[in-house]
Amino acid sequence: MYFIFVAKIDNSSEIFEIDTIIKAKEIVEWPEKGNRNKENLFFIGDDNIKKYHLPAIINGNLQEHNRNNLYTCIGGENESFLPMIKNLEDEYIPYRFSKELSEKIELTLTRGSEESKGFYVVKDTSNRICINVLKKVYEEIERLLNSTDKDCIRLKGTMLKDKRDTK
Repeated sequence: MYFIFVAKIDNSSEIFEIDTIIKAKEIVEWPEKGNRNKENLFFIGDDNIKKYHLPAIINGNLQEHNRNNLYTCIGGENESFLPMIKNLEDEYIPYRFSKELSEKIELTLTRGSEESKGFYVVKDTSNRICINVLKKVYEEIERLLNSTDKDCIRLKGTMLKDKRDTK
């Protein structure tokens, strides 16, 4: 199972790019509400992740996303990546969808008025979307996942480990 995160290039853009592709290695259930603390989050092995990437935990409760049933996807570090494409300036940038496919993503993900627009998870079982609208988007992602194109690199976290600030 892949989780594919997309975002607009910037606030004024109509074009979506892929932020991250995570290949699920394991899905872990969190401890019950009221019993969530950094000590019993055994599935998060890196203390820096606990320190810098989790919301505050007070009295065993997360201060954000504190649902009764909570799960975390642990991505496979060798299969998860950011697809980077060589552009005309010979630089690598995140993979960008065409305007046509970006419009399909926008149509599928958004709901509500302009003031309260929200983005939602897209999955085959969702009753909010028409999967046929996304067929070409799925085909493009499938092509990207199977690509051996030399102008596309799969930037993995393991490639950046030596580059990150560990202070």
